[in-house]
Amino acid sequence: MANSTPENKERKVQATPDISHLTGAALISNTSVCEVSRLLVEQEPSNRQKYSQWDQSDKDQLRVIDLFSLIEAVVLHEHLYTLPCTPSGDVAQLSLRNELISAGVLQELDTRQDHPDIADLVYTFACWLRTC
Repeated sequence: MANSTPENKERKVQATPDISHLTGAALISNTSVCEVSRLLVEQEPSNRQKYSQWDQSDKDQLRVIDLFSLIEAVVLHEHLYTLPCTPSGDVAQLSLRNELISAGVLQELDTRQDHPDIADLVYTFACWLRTC
């Protein structure tokens, strides 16, 4: 019975990643940040493109909704994170997005080490959907 003490029992402790930098943070859509930035860039007279009024109105309405969501996220959280993406060709002209990055408010979350786990979860979920 000498080996039954807690000190002698093998413990299985899973290492947990340091998430202290995520305190006060939120995960938001990269698309919404870019669309809000496009809303502001396209309102400048020199950048206003010729779209049909209906198409532009629909885009602008969705972008205004994204704007309010972005304002709320910035007010409520210290840091905003997006998932990695392939940037569009106009990303250099998206001044609001670039300012948020420069100010340290917006950062891309590095998920490289988690890609195998994420792929497994997606595969498991897809298999589960097929059985429903």
